[in-house]
Amino acid sequence: ISARCLTAFVSSAASISSGLVAVREAQAWLDAQHAGLVAQLRQCDAVFCATDTLACTVMRVCLAAGLRVPGELLVTGYDNTPAAELIGLTTVEQHFERIGEQAVSILLDDIEGRVSAPVHRIVRSELITRASTGRPIGDLRVGPALTTDN
Repeated sequence: ISARCLTAFVSSAASISSGLVAVREAQAWLDAQHAGLVAQLRQCDAVFCATDTLACTVMRVCLAAGLRVPGELLVTGYDNTPAAELIGLTTVEQHFERIGEQAVSILLDDIEGRVSAPVHRIVRSELITRASTGRPIGDLRVGPALTTDN
């Protein structure tokens, strides 16, 4: 082995070694974040996540920490993704197809000159209750301020 090859090998080994240290440090940071999240979740009754993906992550963290969902914590997502149905995640259906239809309708009306003022349409979202929040007690309805239809 030439001195040049040996130097390259040592440099590579040093890079790998420093990379492993960085991975260990990152893992330690993640473990600390995980412990902090679990401590916060233990203080909550329910978590409403901005996306189903985030809610799935919260449920995975709960499972790893031994927190029972829905026994100790209720979890709700927002998107109604296929994963939400698979894991029994309560979520909010946004009805993207209806939103798109309304947008196209407004655009076509505007192009054809049938719009003289700003148009506002609200497409009702739907709460899909699944296992992550248990069964609703009585007749659970979303308040009218959240689901007003025009």
